[in-house]
Amino acid sequence: MLEIKNLTKEYRNSKSHTVAIQDVNFTVQESEFVSIIGPSGCGKSTILRILSGLDKQTSGEFIFSKDISKINVGFVSQSYALFPWLTVYENIAFGLRIKKLDQIEIDRIVKRYLLITGLDKFKDSYPKQLSGGMQQRVAIVRTLANNPDIILMDEPFGALDVQTRSQMQEFLVKILKEEKKTVVMVTHDIEEALYLSDKILILSTKPGSVKEIMNIDFSKPRKPELKNQNDFIETKKSISYLLKSESIKSTTDEKSLISGKEDLIIGANIWTGIAPLYLAKEKGIFDKYKLNPKIVTLEWSDDRLNPLREKKVDALYTTLDSALVEIEKNPDMEIFMPLDFSIGGDAIISNKNIKTIQELKGKIIGVEQGWVSHFFLNYVLEKNNLSIKDVVIKDIKASDIGKELILDNIQAASVQEPWLTKIQEYSQINTLKTTKDFEPLIYAVLLVRKDVLKEKNEYFNKFKNAWIESVKTLSSDTTDSIRSVAPYLGLSEIELAEQLQNIEFRNIENGFVSATVETRKFLHF
Repeated sequence: MLEIKNLTKEYRNSKSHTVAIQDVNFTVQESEFVSIIGPSGCGKSTILRILSGLDKQTSGEFIFSKDISKINVGFVSQSYALFPWLTVYENIAFGLRIKKLDQIEIDRIVKRYLLITGLDKFKDSYPKQLSGGMQQRVAIVRTLANNPDIILMDEPFGALDVQTRSQMQEFLVKILKEEKKTVVMVTHDIEEALYLSDKILILSTKPGSVKEIMNIDFSKPRKPELKNQNDFIETKKSISYLLKSESIKSTTDEKSLISGKEDLIIGANIWTGIAPLYLAKEKGIFDKYKLNPKIVTLEWSDDRLNPLREKKVDALYTTLDSALVEIEKNPDMEIFMPLDFSIGGDAIISNKNIKTIQELKGKIIGVEQGWVSHFFLNYVLEKNNLSIKDVVIKDIKASDIGKELILDNIQAASVQEPWLTKIQEYSQINTLKTTKDFEPLIYAVLLVRKDVLKEKNEYFNKFKNAWIESVKTLSSDTTDSIRSVAPYLGLSEIELAEQLQNIEFRNIENGFVSATVETRKFLHF
């Protein structure tokens, strides 16, 4: 029916360049209901606007199964868009009159839809005399009456209260069962997408691209009680986790690193320990030291060290284990300063059936290979007379581990904050071991290239002093600091406060040399 290939939309002017969506690919089959969900600002509505002809893509294409000039596209928005001076009957008949159908045919079509949608008693009413749900029902029926090949819906029930929204979902299920129309709908409501859809597209953070396509196999016709079944609830939780994960990434994750205005570009990974960096920015501490650093997380990079190697960032906030491995491979790197260590911010977790580390033997464990969670898993297993060879490793990005655990695709995982807290929120898990159970082991450090350190030595020394002052500010005025920083990390104030209890910040005076020997023993991934 419809194939979307590498759809990209950019907005440019003399002052800015924004990529709304990038390389979006998916297909829509005939009579299929496809929902698009994703974090705010990821380009969901942009896709609909392009498909409807209201906007033009920068590159890529969308191909209908027949000549596009003969495709009839219907559009239903959140705002109803009814003509207030026309009755229900006249609103539904409006498009049919434009097609120049004769009055007998118009009467036949309108009366049919009035009957099957329960609007026949309101045919002579004006929009202002109807409830919001009834107005949206008229808007949908007006679209259906024009017999579109595909219906595009942009948050069609977003303005409705919960009860009316549920009623409208039932109405849509009923009407589409009879009409067998192809629908692409944008929604923020996960339950709505699950209940109505054959397929759900989950978009990543901006620029929006398709992170995952989920086929929804619940049998049809679907009834309201489906929403209370375990499979429905678990799938909803997994999507909720993915969307929260993308929302966290959207606050800091950026591919366009260099704008020419920064004196330092600090790359980091999404980890609650980067809070002092944003506090220094928010409280003017960087300004005090005449610094203008750019702080970006690098979740988009397949290899977390690459942006530093490729000189896209000046320094990388990374873990001691990864820094030591990199220095052994690349002597042009060095550790500038310690930053924090984990005292519970990293954990080995499992489903409820697993109670001890020994029970992990033979189980599938989700872990981001070659990263701190892999190192920690290796350490914990060996401390319990097991090894990596005793388990089945499934390589998963840290931000995606929660979804796999919720859906029971893995039995256990090694994961760090903030993902650890989000998994605990959406899934019942056992926490088998955390870094709080061991002597300080997982340190974060600032890794730099020697040539950059030499060139920007003054800036790095200022950065060190700003870091120390920011850590002291966080300690002395914790409540206000958390309030200031939480939005930068995509967390609530309560979440950030709880997660900071699992991290201890360091400065250059209370180093970390004692940890290096213990760390090196467990770097054989």
